[in-house]
Amino acid sequence: MELSAAAPQPLPPLREELSLHPSAPGNDGTPRWVIEDPITHRFYELDWSSFEVLRRWGLRQPEQIVEQVNSDTALTLSTEDVEEVRDYLAKSNLLQQPGGDALYAQWRQGQRSKLTQLLHSYLFFRIPLIHPDKMLDRIAPLFQIGYQPAFWQGIFIIALLGLFLVIRQWEQFVGTFAQYGQWQDWIWFGLALIGSKCLHELGHALSARRYGCRVPTMGVAFLVLWPVLYTDTNEVWKLTSRRARLVVAASGMAAELALASLATLAWSLTPDGPLRSALFFLASTSWLITLGINLNPFMRFDGYFLLSDWLRQPNLHGRSFAMGRWWLRKNLFGLNDPPPETLPKGTQHFMIWFAFGTWLYRLVLFLGIALMVYHLFFKVLGIFLMIVELAWFIGKPISGEFRVWWQRRAEIRSQPRALIPLALVLLTLLLLLWPWSHPVRAPALIQPSEQQTFYANSAALVKTVHVQRGDRVEAGQLLISLESPDLAFEQRQAEREIGKLRWQLERQTSSAQLLQEGDLIRERLIRAHGELQRIQSQQQQLRVYAPFSGRVTDLNPEMRTGHWVAKEEALLSIAQPTQIRVEALIAESDLGHLDTQQPATLIPAQPELEVFSCRTIEVETVALPALPSPHLASIYGGPVAVNPAHDGRLIPDEATYRLSLSGCDLNAPLASEQIATAHLASTPYSLMQGLWRRIQGTLIRESGF
Repeated sequence: MELSAAAPQPLPPLREELSLHPSAPGNDGTPRWVIEDPITHRFYELDWSSFEVLRRWGLRQPEQIVEQVNSDTALTLSTEDVEEVRDYLAKSNLLQQPGGDALYAQWRQGQRSKLTQLLHSYLFFRIPLIHPDKMLDRIAPLFQIGYQPAFWQGIFIIALLGLFLVIRQWEQFVGTFAQYGQWQDWIWFGLALIGSKCLHELGHALSARRYGCRVPTMGVAFLVLWPVLYTDTNEVWKLTSRRARLVVAASGMAAELALASLATLAWSLTPDGPLRSALFFLASTSWLITLGINLNPFMRFDGYFLLSDWLRQPNLHGRSFAMGRWWLRKNLFGLNDPPPETLPKGTQHFMIWFAFGTWLYRLVLFLGIALMVYHLFFKVLGIFLMIVELAWFIGKPISGEFRVWWQRRAEIRSQPRALIPLALVLLTLLLLLWPWSHPVRAPALIQPSEQQTFYANSAALVKTVHVQRGDRVEAGQLLISLESPDLAFEQRQAEREIGKLRWQLERQTSSAQLLQEGDLIRERLIRAHGELQRIQSQQQQLRVYAPFSGRVTDLNPEMRTGHWVAKEEALLSIAQPTQIRVEALIAESDLGHLDTQQPATLIPAQPELEVFSCRTIEVETVALPALPSPHLASIYGGPVAVNPAHDGRLIPDEATYRLSLSGCDLNAPLASEQIATAHLASTPYSLMQGLWRRIQGTLIRESGF
């Protein structure tokens, strides 16, 4: 008994509420159509062959559909083509399901989990505010002039006139933003921003309505909690004119450019005030931001839709991503998959490079957004949202591609080309995990072990200069003699006061009044002696003695006999040049790898000093609160990046530790402190270890709640 072949299953019927509309032809000139789903307000594009299959969908049998299409048209289809159309319709939920339970199961399958819904709502959600169709019909006649060539010719003339007047007041124009400060200015600034963005969205909506498209909603969308206005213009997919689609996509930017042209001219005719500041924003910042963001084709903004319609490549992102993944798998593993679609070579290459450009741009953008989200919120929430951002936008697409590689691992292993990426991966791992020896370079300061600079403690006259620059001096030797007429006068006054008070004490027995004031006179005498001692101490400081043996390294060239020196003016410096002190500064990231048992090599910045080494290295265990010398600070041309504090301290940007180097073999005498670079030995460690230490340090530092 022979078993009969199973009867072919009929095709499920289409949903009754769907509608079919002609669309713009493809690049090859073949007609295209779109299916409108009124429930989800989505549109699905069909090519010619899919449309011909759909026209005969009522036959319900794939063989009959193929037979009629092949006989009635120039197409040559197979049942596999019909099955592909069926799969596409089923995946898009455009087919009726047999029974409510099956339909409900399909709906449940398409639903996200509660956690996924929450994450998606945080990353992107919309708040519809108005249903603008009736409003657009009422105001459309007021904006008809905006679609006339004469209007844009007039805007062009206004823009040229405004630019001419602005150039004549250019310095005042560019200085307008610096005048922002009062709260009224910022209110006008906010109103100008809101007004320009509302006009942008109104431009899209009016153009879509002009070409017969319905605009169901306008409102506010939140992209990672950042508010942006939106207009639902999905129905432009029904337009058969490519020019009409381009007009709808460009209308928002055109409206803002027209507003910027009018604002540029109005700025020149408006007196100073908050209104002029708002006009400056509209004339400069607003339209530049608009063009910079909306013309970007790597995100789904106006520039993307303009490029997509201009190239006649709908769904450009999705199709280019598929082409990029196909190219990657082919060139990386040698997989012989057919291309996602048949395209001319030039178009295919463009879509591949466009895909890689979009991926690179989004990688940088989403990393920046993740850091912004981290800094906008308190640390616990900021860290969580940053991880969500990185996992959703960066980790999810990459893990999806890795999952495909893993599923096809048997096929990949059979390809000879697969050995190349495997070798590259192994080589990369070897480079990352191999313990390399990384010499540590640290900025250093070389100083004489003993040095001192002398300053005038008060304004004084130079009496005698006993030394010259470069002279050798001994401890206790007199270097400079100064005299202060003011101090001499104060000393004479104090001595005269002391003499008068002593005379009064000696005459107490002959005067009842002096006898009665005896205690007061003695107290005044004590104060007068104290004042005289203070003056004598200051005068003694006008004579500068060498505190140690050394050499005069610096001498004020203006200091000559009979000349005045100001208070706190530098007089001279002496140092002990044959003995040095070396301090190096090392970053926290290099501290854990430092090998203090090996000598350090120092290369002075001054070419007259030779390279030398130091044998002993001592590390301070506490990070420096401030730089020990301004010579190393970046704001003075030094190698260490600092942030100046309000009290004058120079605080390093990152944790920095001080190393004290001794046992140095520098033979040349050192007259003043010098900057050098210390080359320090380190224990071998891998790049992965260094990266992990940086990550650990960042996590520990940033987890200080």
